[in-house]
Amino acid sequence: MTKIGPCSRQNLVLPILVFVGLITSSFSLAKFKERPVDTLVLVGDDARLNCTFDRMPELKGWAKGRLSNSISIEYRVGSRYEDDYELDASSDGSEYDLIIKNATLETTSTYFCADVFDADFNSVARVYAIAEGPSCTADPGFDVVAEENDTFICNMSLPERAPGDLVWFVDGVEMSRQQGMINEWTTSFDKTQNGTTVNCRLEHYTLPREKWSLVNCGDDIVVNVQYAPVVRIVEGDESRVIEGSTYTAQCEIVEYGNPISIEQVYWTGPTGEVYQQGDPLLSIDNVDRRDKGDYTCVMANKFKDGRDGVGMATIHVDVQYTPRVSIQDSSNATVVVGSRYEAVCLPDANPTADVTWEFTSQDVDVELDKLVIQRVDKQHASEYTCRANNILYTGQVGQDTESVELDVQYVPELSLAITGNAATYGAVVEGNSISVDCTVDSANPEIDFLTTSFDGERRTDSQSDSHEFARIDREESGNFTCVAENTFWDGSKGRSSVDIYIDVQYWDGVTVQDVSGRRVIEGQTYSANCTVAANPQPEIFWIFADGTTSENHHLVVENASRTNEQSREFTCMANNRFWDGTPNSGYELVQVDVQYRPRVTVALTQGHAQLEDNAVTVVVGETVSLRCEIIETNPAVDSVLWIDLSELTDVYTFTAEGLQNEGQYTCQASNTFWDGTVGSDQVVISVEVQYPPKLEITDDTGFVEVEGRPYSVRCSAVGNPTPNVHWEGIEEQTPSSQTLSFDSVTREMSREYRCLLRIRTGTTRWVQTALHSSWMCSIRPKFRCQKRSPALKAKMSTFRVTSSLPTRRMSTSSGPWRTIIPTTTVDF
Repeated sequence: MTKIGPCSRQNLVLPILVFVGLITSSFSLAKFKERPVDTLVLVGDDARLNCTFDRMPELKGWAKGRLSNSISIEYRVGSRYEDDYELDASSDGSEYDLIIKNATLETTSTYFCADVFDADFNSVARVYAIAEGPSCTADPGFDVVAEENDTFICNMSLPERAPGDLVWFVDGVEMSRQQGMINEWTTSFDKTQNGTTVNCRLEHYTLPREKWSLVNCGDDIVVNVQYAPVVRIVEGDESRVIEGSTYTAQCEIVEYGNPISIEQVYWTGPTGEVYQQGDPLLSIDNVDRRDKGDYTCVMANKFKDGRDGVGMATIHVDVQYTPRVSIQDSSNATVVVGSRYEAVCLPDANPTADVTWEFTSQDVDVELDKLVIQRVDKQHASEYTCRANNILYTGQVGQDTESVELDVQYVPELSLAITGNAATYGAVVEGNSISVDCTVDSANPEIDFLTTSFDGERRTDSQSDSHEFARIDREESGNFTCVAENTFWDGSKGRSSVDIYIDVQYWDGVTVQDVSGRRVIEGQTYSANCTVAANPQPEIFWIFADGTTSENHHLVVENASRTNEQSREFTCMANNRFWDGTPNSGYELVQVDVQYRPRVTVALTQGHAQLEDNAVTVVVGETVSLRCEIIETNPAVDSVLWIDLSELTDVYTFTAEGLQNEGQYTCQASNTFWDGTVGSDQVVISVEVQYPPKLEITDDTGFVEVEGRPYSVRCSAVGNPTPNVHWEGIEEQTPSSQTLSFDSVTREMSREYRCLLRIRTGTTRWVQTALHSSWMCSIRPKFRCQKRSPALKAKMSTFRVTSSLPTRRMSTSSGPWRTIIPTTTVDF
């Protein structure tokens, strides 16, 4: 080991060493293997700072102080500068520990282990010299109250960054460790920990363990735990007492507190207020039920902070007494009919009393101590008794009762009475005199007022309780009402009324009313109402012509007919009976005029024409007269006319001139019903004019044709009746059409062809005429037909009309066919 001697004259500044390191760049830089750490040292003891290099630097050294103004302790191995330090270096120089000898307060500083050639390569450690241990205090102090928190404060007069832990111990057992220079520890003590010692010390591994005990608060601190005395109450066998007797209980100390002296003795009662002072013996004379409750004995000492240490013991005094019953409700035993009533039996008793209700009313519910009437009526007005029983701890039986008389209030009860010739329910015959009286049968409370009124057509109001009707008539029918009012206990009003209907009875007879004046149009509905001015409501019915009846005041006859007596005559009958049995009856006969439209026909009054099924057939030239006649009507007709003519007449005369006379002719008659509507009837006559037929034969070649060509000729006829034509002269068949046709004519076909006219006989006289025509066709070479000479054509176009049938009158029935034969000769 190399000693370092004093060197007070030479100061080498570390920056100069750094500068030398910077210019000597050929040296290798070193690395640390172990660095010095912050270290604690007691004043007068040695401290050791370890510094080990991984690679040995060429120049190394220790410095004290700040880097900018340091005192070099040694920068070359083997140099000595001060006696206060020594180096502990290994042979190879890698371990380069500094030992600080006999530390003083000035030892506290920063120390650098450095490579001289590398100013940035250094390791710093701080040494803290300790002259005294930590200070120990307590808040509020070391005199603590049991179970209350107390804060112990350990404070070391070193910088906060100094290494080490402050540790609190209780009776040598570690309780709280805190890194740093302050340790606040909060705890509490119970009374068993009185006299416990506490201490705090500083601990760190750089300070030898055997030195830890030297860095503490000094002597152990003794904790004075203060607590209240423990007391109890000594009593007899029971904490129960019967009302009116004396009760005692003794309070005694089981364990004295700390401090030991007792400063106060007193008792508190059930209300929490002081009941008795200075005497540990509690005495209650002439115990009352209000004395029941908790009694607390209090004995107190005085803590050093002036507070009382209170020791308490509590006893419950059970004061027993016989029942004292009261009944509670919300209406003071008064209730209105229809309301709900509820009463509660409240027995003041200890022990609790058994409650029963006693009453005679019906429909009353009991729920334990509660009596309930869901809907009060008058029968509930009676007495209700609550009975309570209990048994005291001595075996004594206690009993009490309380009753309430229920006052049931209700609206006034009224009645009406009729005097005179009338029914009790109000029926009276018109013309009699009566009196109506109103009476208050009962009311609770008494009525405030009473009024009467009458709401008939002659309305009256009165404060009187009666009303006179002299020679009453039907207009005085109506309600007579009596009203009374009282006031209930809660201020609400009770109002009641009674009324009677004054029913004035009368009979005025039967009246039938309709809108048609006893008339009806045939096929329509007749209705009438049978009304009776009568009271009571009469029985009304209709009697028909066949004796059948209909029980209805309204008569309805549907589809009225002039031929049905049921539609023409009816009788309404009605009857009723007064309240005293007097019968009334009456009737009215109704005869109904059934109106209907005219019925028209047409008669032939001139000429030989035939009239059948409203059709007239007349031959050209004849004169005919037609008359429009009325068969029946109600009422009488207003007019009869042929509506197709311009003149108003019931006879139509004309001469048949031809087709212009054919057509339909209408005869019409009308009348007017009771309601203004018009009834009418008409007949339509068809007129047909017959005339002789006319016949015509035509072709396109003038009746000449060339052999081998087709040929056709047409035979047509007009007339009434319509004629039917066909051809004869063809060997193969007789065609039924009006046209005779050949596909190819030959010379062999040159012959006479006849057109036949057939007419069905009708009812008109006419002349049958036979028509005859012939024509020829010459044969040319190549068998071509040509027209003949103009002389032939002229001959052929000349027709002879001969009368081959006599003129005669045709029958009116459909007769046989008549034939007219026109003949035509064709030459080829």
